[in-house]
Amino acid sequence: MEQNPASEQNAEGNLWEDAWHAFTHPWRFSGCAARREFWGYVLFTACLAYGMELVWSVCQTAGLDAEMVPTVAGRILQALGAWVLLALLAAAVRRLHDTQHNGWWLLAPAVTTALGIYTGYLFEGTIKSVDGPNEMLCLLSCAAWFVTSLFCIYILVQLVMPSWHVPNGD
Repeated sequence: MEQNPASEQNAEGNLWEDAWHAFTHPWRFSGCAARREFWGYVLFTACLAYGMELVWSVCQTAGLDAEMVPTVAGRILQALGAWVLLALLAAAVRRLHDTQHNGWWLLAPAVTTALGIYTGYLFEGTIKSVDGPNEMLCLLSCAAWFVTSLFCIYILVQLVMPSWHVPNGD
């Protein structure tokens, strides 16, 4: 496969413009996102979270607590958080598309974690252990965390990989 230089942003592009583009398009799951757009948005999100934490720390040192924050401001912050997470999910899906992977790969860690939790609850009532922890439950839990970790590592590697050109039959 050939690397596609056109899918990576040109050198005169701006990291924050790419991040802003990802922030303003949280509903667009189709298409591709270059590494700079995705990782710029991750940096933008981290700076936003750090800034909000800094404001919260200043409010706490000034004597303000959670009860003093109006309900409207709380709802606005919740909506902003949902927007940021949806935009991050959309950017990650577009980034996976750029590396020729399906965006559904992002659900793999959640599915394996849910299956691990479900089997834990399933076996919790049926297998009783007289002395010590339940070995079967521990084994299933460790297997679920191991598979989830593998999926997370695989997805992270795909998010870091360069863009690839899909041959169009020319």
